[in-house]
Amino acid sequence: MLANGVLASIERRTMMGVQHGMGQSEEVDKATGGASSVFLRMKATPASVTSKEGSRLVWDDPECLLARADYYGANAATYGVINPAKMSQYSGHVKPMRNPFTIATFKNPANEVMFGDGIDLLGPEGPSRILCVSTKQRNDLHAMLTAKGITRGQRQGVRTTGGSSCAGCCRCGCRGVVRGWCLG
Repeated sequence: MLANGVLASIERRTMMGVQHGMGQSEEVDKATGGASSVFLRMKATPASVTSKEGSRLVWDDPECLLARADYYGANAATYGVINPAKMSQYSGHVKPMRNPFTIATFKNPANEVMFGDGIDLLGPEGPSRILCVSTKQRNDLHAMLTAKGITRGQRQGVRTTGGSSCAGCCRCGCRGVVRGWCLG
Protein backbone atom coordinates (compact mmCIF):
# COMPACT_ATOMS: atom_id res chain seq x y z
CA MET A 1 0.00 0.00 0.00
CA LEU A 2 2.71 2.51 0.89
CA ALA A 3 4.94 1.19 -1.88
CA ASN A 4 2.43 2.37 -4.50
CA GLY A 5 1.30 5.39 -2.44
CA VAL A 6 -2.42 4.72 -2.45
CA LEU A 7 -4.96 3.10 -0.18
CA ALA A 8 -7.16 1.75 -2.97
CA SER A 9 -10.71 0.38 -3.04
CA ILE A 10 -11.38 -3.18 -4.20
CA GLU A 11 -12.54 -1.85 -7.58
CA ARG A 12 -9.37 0.22 -8.03
CA ARG A 13 -7.12 -2.64 -6.87
CA THR A 14 -8.79 -4.90 -9.44
CA MET A 15 -8.14 -2.33 -12.18
CA MET A 16 -4.51 -2.09 -11.00
CA GLY A 17 -4.12 -5.87 -11.31
CA VAL A 18 -3.76 -6.55 -7.58
CA GLN A 19 -4.41 -10.17 -6.64
CA HIS A 20 -7.91 -11.01 -5.36
CA GLY A 21 -8.16 -11.69 -1.64
CA MET A 22 -6.07 -8.81 -0.31
CA GLY A 23 -9.05 -7.17 1.44
CA GLN A 24 -10.90 -8.27 4.55
CA SER A 25 -14.41 -8.71 3.15
CA GLU A 26 -14.14 -8.37 -0.60
CA GLU A 27 -17.10 -10.50 -1.67
CA VAL A 28 -19.55 -8.89 0.77
CA ASP A 29 -18.23 -5.42 -0.11
CA LYS A 30 -18.95 -6.14 -3.78
CA ALA A 31 -22.54 -7.17 -2.97
CA THR A 32 -23.22 -4.08 -0.85
CA GLY A 33 -21.62 -1.53 -3.17
CA GLY A 34 -18.84 -0.89 -0.67
CA ALA A 35 -16.17 -2.18 -3.06
CA SER A 36 -15.94 1.27 -4.61
CA SER A 37 -14.65 2.77 -1.35
CA VAL A 38 -11.80 2.40 1.11
CA PHE A 39 -12.70 1.96 4.77
CA LEU A 40 -11.20 3.74 7.77
CA ARG A 41 -12.26 3.63 11.43
CA MET A 42 -12.73 6.44 13.93
CA LYS A 43 -10.89 5.80 17.20
CA ALA A 44 -11.43 7.84 20.35
CA THR A 45 -8.37 6.48 22.12
CA PRO A 46 -4.80 7.42 21.28
CA ALA A 47 -3.39 5.33 18.48
CA SER A 48 -1.14 2.47 19.47
CA VAL A 49 0.20 -0.52 17.64
CA THR A 50 0.96 -4.14 18.47
CA SER A 51 2.93 -6.66 16.47
CA LYS A 52 -0.30 -8.63 15.99
CA GLU A 53 -1.98 -5.69 14.25
CA GLY A 54 0.97 -4.44 12.24
CA SER A 55 1.61 -0.80 11.46
CA ARG A 56 -1.15 1.82 11.59
CA LEU A 57 -1.87 4.94 9.60
CA VAL A 58 -3.03 7.83 11.80
CA TRP A 59 -4.77 11.03 10.73
CA ASP A 60 -4.35 13.67 13.46
CA ASP A 61 -6.03 16.14 11.09
CA PRO A 62 -9.03 14.23 9.64
CA GLU A 63 -10.38 17.43 8.11
CA CYS A 64 -7.99 16.81 5.20
CA LEU A 65 -10.13 13.74 4.41
CA LEU A 66 -13.50 15.19 5.37
CA ALA A 67 -12.99 18.02 2.88
CA ARG A 68 -13.72 15.44 0.20
CA ALA A 69 -17.21 15.25 -1.27
CA ASP A 70 -17.37 11.45 -1.49
CA TYR A 71 -17.21 10.21 2.11
CA TYR A 72 -19.93 8.58 4.18
CA GLY A 73 -19.91 6.71 7.47
CA ALA A 74 -21.82 4.33 9.70
CA ASN A 75 -21.42 3.63 13.41
CA ALA A 76 -21.49 -0.14 12.80
CA ALA A 77 -20.10 -2.76 10.44
CA THR A 78 -22.22 -2.28 7.30
CA TYR A 79 -19.69 -3.35 4.66
CA GLY A 80 -20.08 0.09 3.13
CA VAL A 81 -23.62 -0.72 2.03
CA ILE A 82 -25.03 1.67 -0.55
CA ASN A 83 -27.05 -0.88 -2.52
CA PRO A 84 -30.69 -0.27 -1.44
CA ALA A 85 -31.53 -3.96 -1.98
CA LYS A 86 -28.90 -4.94 0.61
CA MET A 87 -29.47 -2.11 3.12
CA SER A 88 -31.62 -4.03 5.61
CA GLN A 89 -29.53 -7.20 5.32
CA TYR A 90 -26.20 -5.56 6.14
CA SER A 91 -26.91 -2.41 8.08
CA GLY A 92 -30.01 -3.21 10.11
CA HIS A 93 -31.22 0.09 11.49
CA VAL A 94 -27.92 1.93 10.89
CA LYS A 95 -28.12 4.35 7.97
CA PRO A 96 -25.09 5.80 6.18
CA MET A 97 -24.48 9.44 7.03
CA ARG A 98 -22.33 12.37 5.98
CA ASN A 99 -22.45 14.63 9.04
CA PRO A 100 -18.79 15.04 10.07
CA PHE A 101 -19.74 16.04 13.62
CA THR A 102 -21.71 12.82 14.08
CA ILE A 103 -19.01 10.72 12.43
CA ALA A 104 -16.44 12.20 14.82
CA THR A 105 -18.41 10.77 17.76
CA PHE A 106 -18.59 7.17 16.50
CA LYS A 107 -17.86 4.80 19.39
CA ASN A 108 -18.66 1.38 17.91
CA PRO A 109 -15.30 -0.40 17.37
CA ALA A 110 -16.64 -1.68 14.02
CA ASN A 111 -17.55 1.80 12.72
CA GLU A 112 -16.75 2.60 9.12
CA VAL A 113 -15.89 5.82 7.30
CA MET A 114 -15.75 5.23 3.55
CA PHE A 115 -13.95 7.27 0.90
CA GLY A 116 -14.59 6.75 -2.81
CA ASP A 117 -11.93 4.98 -4.93
CA GLY A 118 -8.95 5.55 -2.66
CA ILE A 119 -6.75 7.88 -0.64
CA ASP A 120 -3.46 9.32 -1.87
CA LEU A 121 -1.19 8.38 1.03
CA LEU A 122 1.70 10.54 -0.12
CA GLY A 123 -0.28 13.69 -0.93
CA PRO A 124 -2.35 16.20 1.02
CA GLU A 125 -4.84 13.52 2.13
CA GLY A 126 -2.08 11.33 3.53
CA PRO A 127 -1.80 10.32 7.18
CA SER A 128 -0.14 12.47 9.80
CA ARG A 129 1.72 9.52 11.30
CA ILE A 130 2.59 5.93 10.62
CA LEU A 131 2.93 3.85 13.76
CA CYS A 132 5.43 1.05 13.27
CA VAL A 133 5.80 -2.14 15.29
CA SER A 134 9.59 -2.01 15.43
CA THR A 135 12.59 0.18 14.79
CA LYS A 136 13.50 -2.08 11.87
CA GLN A 137 10.08 -1.58 10.27
CA ARG A 138 10.40 2.18 10.77
CA ASN A 139 13.87 2.22 9.21
CA ASP A 140 12.73 0.06 6.27
CA LEU A 141 9.74 2.31 5.67
CA HIS A 142 11.90 5.41 5.91
CA ALA A 143 14.37 3.94 3.37
CA MET A 144 11.57 2.94 0.97
CA LEU A 145 9.99 6.41 1.05
CA THR A 146 13.36 8.13 0.70
CA ALA A 147 14.21 5.92 -2.31
CA LYS A 148 10.98 7.12 -3.93
CA GLY A 149 12.09 10.73 -3.44
CA ILE A 150 9.76 11.39 -0.53
CA THR A 151 11.93 13.26 1.89
CA ARG A 152 11.53 15.16 5.11
CA GLY A 153 9.36 18.19 4.76
CA GLN A 154 5.89 19.32 5.56
CA ARG A 155 2.37 18.10 4.90
CA GLN A 156 -0.90 19.84 5.66
CA GLY A 157 0.78 22.44 7.86
CA VAL A 158 2.70 19.94 9.98
CA ARG A 159 6.23 21.28 10.07
CA THR A 160 9.45 19.58 10.91
CA THR A 161 12.30 21.55 12.42
CA GLY A 162 15.52 20.76 10.66
CA GLY A 163 13.86 17.60 9.41
CA SER A 164 15.25 15.49 12.23
CA SER A 165 12.66 15.41 14.97
CA CYS A 166 8.95 15.28 15.63
CA ALA A 167 7.72 18.85 15.66
CA GLY A 168 4.01 19.35 15.83
CA CYS A 169 2.89 15.85 14.85
CA CYS A 170 3.63 14.19 18.18
CA ARG A 171 6.07 14.25 21.03
CA CYS A 172 7.64 10.83 20.72
CA GLY A 173 11.01 12.13 19.51
CA CYS A 174 11.33 9.25 17.05
CA ARG A 175 13.56 11.24 14.72
CA GLY A 176 11.84 9.52 11.81
CA VAL A 177 9.81 12.26 10.17
CA VAL A 178 9.22 11.73 6.46
CA ARG A 179 7.08 14.21 4.53
CA GLY A 180 5.65 15.48 7.79
CA TRP A 181 4.95 11.96 9.05
CA CYS A 182 6.13 10.77 12.41
CA LEU A 183 7.34 7.21 11.93
CA GLY A 184 7.31 6.50 15.66
